[in-house]
Amino acid sequence: MRLIRTWKPILVLCCFFSFTVLKAQDKMPDDIQQLWNQANTFQQQKAYQKASDTYTKALGIFLPQKNHAQYQLILARLYFGVGVNNSPNHLAKFPVFYEYMVKAAQAIRQTNDTQYKPEILYQAGIAYYYYRQYDKSLLMTEESLKLLKANSDLMTEANVSGLMGRLYMAKAQYDEALAYFERSTRIIEKFPDKKNVLAHSYFNLALLYQTISKRELAVMYHKRSIETYKEFYGDDSEAFRLISGYYFLADLYVVLENPKEARHYMEKVFEADGPNVRKQRGGHYYLKGRILHLEKKYKEAVKAYRIAIKLQEKLFGPDPMENSEIYRMMSDSYRDDKQFDLAFETIQKTLILNNHQFSSKDVSQSPSMAGVVSKETQTFALAGKAAVWKAKYDHSANLNDLKKSLEVYRFVLKQIKEWRLSQENENNLLIVLQYSRFIFVEAIEVLHELHRKTNNIAYIQEAFDIAEQNKSYVLLRSLHLTSQSNRQGVSKFERDLSEKIAKTKEALQAAEGLPKPNKQQINTLKDQAFALIASRDSLQNVYKRISPEYYRTKYKFEIASAQAIQQGLLTPEQTLIEYVLGEEQLFIFTISQNNLSLKQVKLPQNFEANIKALRNSITDKNFQEFARLGYYFYELLMKDLPIPKPTQKLWVVPDGILYYLPWETLLTAPYQQKNVNYRNLAYLLKKYIVSYDYSANLIYSKRTLPLRLEKEKLLAFSPDFKTQLAVNNTDNRDKLRDDLSELKGAKEEVKALDAIYSGQLFLGRQATEYEFRNNLQNGSVLHLATHAIVDDERPAYSRLLFSLSNKDTLNDGYLHAYELYNLKLNAELVTLSACNTGFGKIQSGEGVMSLGRAFAYAGSPNVLMSLWSVPDKSTSQIMIEFYKNLANGMPKDIALQQAKLAYIESADNITTNPFYWSSFVLIGDPKPLSLQPQTPFYMKSMFLWLMGVLLLGGGVWMLTRKQIG
Repeated sequence: MRLIRTWKPILVLCCFFSFTVLKAQDKMPDDIQQLWNQANTFQQQKAYQKASDTYTKALGIFLPQKNHAQYQLILARLYFGVGVNNSPNHLAKFPVFYEYMVKAAQAIRQTNDTQYKPEILYQAGIAYYYYRQYDKSLLMTEESLKLLKANSDLMTEANVSGLMGRLYMAKAQYDEALAYFERSTRIIEKFPDKKNVLAHSYFNLALLYQTISKRELAVMYHKRSIETYKEFYGDDSEAFRLISGYYFLADLYVVLENPKEARHYMEKVFEADGPNVRKQRGGHYYLKGRILHLEKKYKEAVKAYRIAIKLQEKLFGPDPMENSEIYRMMSDSYRDDKQFDLAFETIQKTLILNNHQFSSKDVSQSPSMAGVVSKETQTFALAGKAAVWKAKYDHSANLNDLKKSLEVYRFVLKQIKEWRLSQENENNLLIVLQYSRFIFVEAIEVLHELHRKTNNIAYIQEAFDIAEQNKSYVLLRSLHLTSQSNRQGVSKFERDLSEKIAKTKEALQAAEGLPKPNKQQINTLKDQAFALIASRDSLQNVYKRISPEYYRTKYKFEIASAQAIQQGLLTPEQTLIEYVLGEEQLFIFTISQNNLSLKQVKLPQNFEANIKALRNSITDKNFQEFARLGYYFYELLMKDLPIPKPTQKLWVVPDGILYYLPWETLLTAPYQQKNVNYRNLAYLLKKYIVSYDYSANLIYSKRTLPLRLEKEKLLAFSPDFKTQLAVNNTDNRDKLRDDLSELKGAKEEVKALDAIYSGQLFLGRQATEYEFRNNLQNGSVLHLATHAIVDDERPAYSRLLFSLSNKDTLNDGYLHAYELYNLKLNAELVTLSACNTGFGKIQSGEGVMSLGRAFAYAGSPNVLMSLWSVPDKSTSQIMIEFYKNLANGMPKDIALQQAKLAYIESADNITTNPFYWSSFVLIGDPKPLSLQPQTPFYMKSMFLWLMGVLLLGGGVWMLTRKQIG
């Protein structure tokens, strides 16, 4: 079952914004002042209806007095008074709240006031937010924030920053949202008595982490928020903020498909009662419906949704936009209950409510992005409509239903393409692609079924194009942006600002990664990053207003089709295999020069566990388990694929957890004997040359983009970890370094490479991070023979180790992945002769987030890396043989294959275990190195000897001729 991803604070009326009373001034007419004071007293007594009525009465008297010197200012404050008493915190009359807050903002903006304007604009921003008019809300909130900074009103600035975060989150600008939420939290932490506001700040962070699928952090912040609210509210059963904390924790467990925990927290929500709690019941029944759906009680889920819709209409008025999500979830329940007509009706209702410019009830009609309130809601609703057509086909076997499903998928994928063109921030883009990935997979499934029924190859070609759109977009965009031609079209100011943000974030990550982080330093860096991000956002908004085509052009590039890959990349001896993982199935594209096929495989129950078991069988040297699983995965992933007989080379493009699989160790035949004999196993390595990449388009782009090398030279680094104790003083010992083992073969390995390619060696204490950074532009081949540490929990902190130096105070001897992303390389090959350089966190659509990938981002099209810790001796043997093969003109992939085969042939029965040789994988373009080997000494000697003979012979001949003459 696909995870339901949703966060909707509006649905449960999480009214966490502070509402204040604007104090009257003596410039008011006496009768208005008297009514103001009465209204203020009623408000303090929580008699909100009387307060509202009194402000309304004052308005009726004051409106005709248009000649009053302070007319607009007093009018704004009176409108505000009516609005605040009808706010979600008080009477919760949303239409009235919205109407009067908008009027208050319109009036105050006609004045030069700076005292009341920030609060009025902020509350107007909240009103627009609740009605999902995010752009208008953002305009009001930004203006309020500027005034607050000038007035040094920190607490209100914290509240407004929280709203800014919510707005950016609604607009799928997650990095910006996090910056504002963290800024808000830092301010509030300065006020220890504001526990309720701090709890709300934690709540905002929980919502964001829940949205971007950082679920452990989401659970942590939700629980932290609840505990802080408990401290503030005690046993108050009407504490709607606390109850909303329970609500969203239940919501998170729905996303995690844990109905037991979800129901536990939902019951806490329904146990509470009181006027404020009852206002939220629409959202509570929405949650109940989702839990019932998760429990496959579809009819009961629909009943809960219907109650939720009625309660929301009672609160917001007829057909509020807040109901769009409820209708979307209701459609899923109707679909799974096979009530397809009702499923279509309700999903169409979602599309209508979420788009101001769309009103068609015809299910064959779908809205464009123009007029859309939430792009996220529209995207998921359209995908939901396509899924209903697919479910109807599964029930009826009517091919027209399947074709209609494809039409909708095509439409929504086109909208996703347009959407991502507007995403400036790469991290935001990754998140958008991550949570929309299921749409790409479902579209491929529909195309596969259409091909199965019609045998039309165009469906497979389209499926491959869709897979590539998801897999390759971010890395291709990075290549596009760093290309010289595109950089010339970007303003210098924009480039400088981006570089400042990158450096500040790098410094922040370094500070956060210290064993004893300095909180004050971290907060200072966060404030600096916040200011820079705000400047960038302002710059982007200017560009979008004055030149709307700028960003569309900036990120516009073509993704190569299946036909282009076949014609422009593959030879008759090459086949490309690309994998796409769904939740329950695996799709396998097999592409050769003259053939394209798509195979669907149902995933076994223990699929992920078996991949880990295969890796463990290699590292634990469990022969029988390895022999079993090696053939098991060959049968599952490769056997019966239409690989042409002339194929000698395989390009493999894995997906998700498949990046953890050492493909060359797969066994093309079962092992029948009882004795342990690793050498005689039928490894895939013996049948094919294998290389990898993150997408077919990346392979294609590397082939078509010219490689610009400033200097063709080998740079090799081999630190000496025995010297670390001399540099590490006793006051600041680095236990990790102290425990490092010596890489005995590394120096010999590097010296052997220098004998092949005359280069620059950095050995022992010379192999510092400073020397690496200072010289990396001078090398076309970078060889790093060192230790590596991979942090699976925090991939950005994965790092390579260099020697420490007393002279270098700027670098810590750790080259982190986050630092690599900001470096500029001109290397055609980076070899990471270190352990675990390929491992990292899997991020959907982008492969393994690893040190290898970081080097690829930095500008190296080819990276040789390792998947686990390999003994130093076997590493040196394979590396030296690899470079010898390169020196003989072999392509990189053949050079690596032959080095491994030579190692297997020469090793004893124990060290032929794949543990010793299969860890190294090549990602990138395998063509031969441009770097030429140095001429061996004996060749120089032979040349000099030959020249000497020729000169001597010439001299003798000249002398003889002279004598004859």
